[in-house]
Amino acid sequence: MDDDKLWPKGTIISGTMRNEDVIPALLSYAREDYKIPLGELDILKEVVRAIEIREDWDSEYASEVCLGLFDIITEYLPEGYYCGSHPGDGSDFGIWRYEE
Repeated sequence: MDDDKLWPKGTIISGTMRNEDVIPALLSYAREDYKIPLGELDILKEVVRAIEIREDWDSEYASEVCLGLFDIITEYLPEGYYCGSHPGDGSDFGIWRYEE
């Protein structure tokens, strides 16, 4: 069976680069749509709550959390795919195939 048909890919969230938009969308995708084991996400959910309480979305720490979510989702993708920004549009975040 062709891997392209098994793995969701494309946009998760677009039109924004704000951590307060991107992080919750990635968490929701990882938990609900992609079924990544909750053990890996529980810690990040607590971190996101702390960021929300402090309204610290523009911090370097929040940016690192966002990058961490990209990495966690990418770990579960087949070889040749990554989670991150679209190569042609930095405000379009999703699952993409590496360009050769």
